[in-house]
Amino acid sequence: MAPSAKKKALRRAARSDSALCDDNASQSSTVTGMVSLSEWGLAEGGASDTELTPLEAAVEILYEKRGSTREAGLETLATLLACTYEFDEVYAKRGTLSSLFLSSLKRGGSTEVAQAARCLGLLAVTLGAGSECEELLFSSMGALVKAGKAGRAVEPRVGAVEALSLTAFVAAAGPSVTLEVMHRLEGLRSCAPPVAAAALRGWSLLLSTLTAHQVRHINYDSDGEGGSSDGLERRLTALSKALASSDVGVRQAAGEGAALLYNQSGLATEQDSPSESGPITPAEPVTPPQATGAPEMDDVMARMRELATHRGDDMRRSKRDRSALKTTFRDLISSVEDGGRVASTKVRLSGGDCFEVSSLGGLVQLNAIRRFLAEGFQCHLAANPLLHQVFSFQPSGSAAGGAGFLAGIEEAAPRMVRSPSSASAKAATQKRGRARRESQLRKGMSYNDLAEESGAW
Repeated sequence: MAPSAKKKALRRAARSDSALCDDNASQSSTVTGMVSLSEWGLAEGGASDTELTPLEAAVEILYEKRGSTREAGLETLATLLACTYEFDEVYAKRGTLSSLFLSSLKRGGSTEVAQAARCLGLLAVTLGAGSECEELLFSSMGALVKAGKAGRAVEPRVGAVEALSLTAFVAAAGPSVTLEVMHRLEGLRSCAPPVAAAALRGWSLLLSTLTAHQVRHINYDSDGEGGSSDGLERRLTALSKALASSDVGVRQAAGEGAALLYNQSGLATEQDSPSESGPITPAEPVTPPQATGAPEMDDVMARMRELATHRGDDMRRSKRDRSALKTTFRDLISSVEDGGRVASTKVRLSGGDCFEVSSLGGLVQLNAIRRFLAEGFQCHLAANPLLHQVFSFQPSGSAAGGAGFLAGIEEAAPRMVRSPSSASAKAATQKRGRARRESQLRKGMSYNDLAEESGAW
């Protein structure tokens, strides 16, 4: 065969291969569009038995060897777990999901570790309290602690610490397990400032679930049968050291933990009531912070007052950091003086329901869950029974589930048609604009004609 003939044959083969690739790409884009519609329940017919759900398709990607491919799959799974609440499907695949997340947590790079830790925390939030979440906590605790300590990148370490604390909070496996996780979080306070701040916030989140007796009389190494009261002093000493940190985030987290510890340990009420269970009337004064009954707590409160007025800080800070420190510690001192009550925070759901949080412990839990769920907070707030139990509220039927979502779309459809942003309104505006321009053009032409005629005369 002549060289020219060979070149022509190669060009024909290349054209046929490109056409085949275009056909495959169009088919894959069509399937992707169908999956995205079925994800929100808007497809008319529903998926066939051979098609994978979005969760199954993302799980299949985690079996790939290439790290970047697994990172993309974890990112997709994190979005699905955060922005949708499919308990039945996630519960059926909980074993596969947890094993794949742990595998990525142990062998992946920094980005993959961060995504895997977030997926573990989201899996715990979806499963809710129970034996399944306890099993997830026990199987992932060692790997999450190791990921929080190892590596130079800060993001995966912070993600591992936040996932560990939230999983322990959701599992609610008992005070002994909670204290064990708190002890492990205390070991991360000497790490980089962002990791130390995340460990302090996680420690405060778990502290909000303990009673006054558990806080004051149970050590980390006790089995729950007894203990000594030196645990409170040791924790206050550690928080006092954290308040002297040069990092603003560490100081804020330590101040929050100190104020919560003051309220959870019962120091605020032990001198006002003869018994621990006795009620406190509004007329009874709250124990002043100057005499808390614990010398370590007095030192901590004195340091918090200095930070609230920006005294005793030798470092030069920006105006933004100074304002953040003042606002945080003024609110915390006010909470301590008011017996653990804070300014009421109202949280409103997209469906119109709302609830209020008026305690420091509830505010710590709200901030931790909102920070971790991020863009999926509203979805889980409307559909996840775990959040309903934590915040003691029950949304109306219109705000919970996909039916309420579709009903909201149907109700908003007439408004969308009549709104200034609708297609018909835009077309009418453009039509009126063209008519005005044509009218002005005709008037201009008539004036010019009159001017020419008057000039001719």
